[in-house]
Amino acid sequence: MSTYDESICDCCTCPMQCNLEQLVSIDNVTILTQTFFGEVIINRVEDFVVFTNQGVFPTLSNYWSCFF
Repeated sequence: MSTYDESICDCCTCPMQCNLEQLVSIDNVTILTQTFFGEVIINRVEDFVVFTNQGVFPTLSNYWSCFF
């Protein structure tokens, strides 16, 4: 929960990262995005980005679209 304690974003993003960190190395976690639906293994969660055996979520293009 260190990120949660150090961030000003405490409404949903930091708690979500803390929850995702608990799923690291768990088999068959289902991820649903606008462009992906499937089961993955989460390798790590860093700066609100999820690194999996199927790629990075959000994808870079989806990540930047949130800001424009």
